[in-house]
Formats: sequence, structure tokens, C-alpha cells
Amino acid sequence: IKYMFPKAHAAAYVMMAIRVAWFKVYYPRAYYAVYFTLRVNAYELETMTSSFETVAHRLNSINMRLRDFETKRDVSTKEKNLIDTLEVTLEMLHRGFKINPLSLEHSHATQFILDPHDETAILPPFNVVDGLGNGVANNIVKARDEEMFISKQDMMKRAGVSSSLMKKLDDLKVTSTLQESNQM
Repeated sequence: IKYMFPKAHAAAYVMMAIRVAWFKVYYPRAYYAVYFTLRVNAYELETMTSSFETVAHRLNSINMRLRDFETKRDVSTKEKNLIDTLEVTLEMLHRGFKINPLSLEHSHATQFILDPHDETAILPPFNVVDGLGNGVANNIVKARDEEMFISKQDMMKRAGVSSSLMKKLDDLKVTSTLQESNQM
């Protein structure tokens, strides 16, 4: 006798699918925030925060290189993992929601959250920046909660952010409002 899938297990799967669908329909921002926090393991923040066309172009670029025998081996593991992320990002953008850029004042350390200033957006956490781990992300949020940063130098000192990570945050325009040093 071959293994038969238990009815109770099948019923549990169906109930879970109904719950997920209910949240996706009635609380879409919360659904996408939780999805990107729990189910996604590859991020490309520059692409995810841009327009529908940019995301679609990046996704098509990866898929075209995967289909071509000559360029298939040039596609990195991160890009392969990024396919699902970009597909869900496209779906979200198509439904009228978006991912706003990182916010030094509001972003969480490790979780996507609902943007308090935009009813159609979610905010990414600090740990989605390449090279910025959970420890540094938690340090940034802890130092920010104690007192807002007055300069990039202050952020590097209090949160333990390296100069290379500070450059990445500058490129993402997260620290654009901060001065370079504590001096006037």
C-alpha cells in the first residue's frame, strides 16, 4: 500500500491557504510586510523601491540570462533567489502598493513594517542592506531610540557602522540629511 496523505493534514493546509488569502485580500500591506520579512531571503533594495518598469526589466534580465545556455552559468545564486522576490514586488506594485526607501527615523532593524506616513507603502528594515547584519541593524535602532543621530560620524561611533556600510547607506540616500562630522 502506498502512502496516503492524511485528511487532517490536507484540511490544515487548506485552512492555512484560506487564512493567507484572506489577509492578502483584506490587509494587503500587512501581508506583504510579513511576506518580505519571513519568506524572502534575497533583497535588492535599489530595484525593489523603484518603478514597476524597473522591477520588470530586472526580472526579465535575470530570466533571459537563465534561459540562454551561454549566459546561464553567469547568473549568481543571489539573482536566482531574487526572482521570487521581484515577482512578489511586481504583484505588490500592480496592486497599488510600494516599498518606500529605508528611513533612518522609522525603519525597523529586522522586519518590514507599515509606513506610518504613507497608506500604500511598507518600509524595509536595515538588515536588507548588503553587508549590514542583524547585530548592526539592532545597534542602529537602539542608538536611534536613545537619541537621533546628529551626523554620520555620530552614527558610526554610537551604532558601530563601518565606513563601507556608511557608504552603502549614503548610496541608498538613508543618511542624506546627516552632516559628515559632529563639528559645525
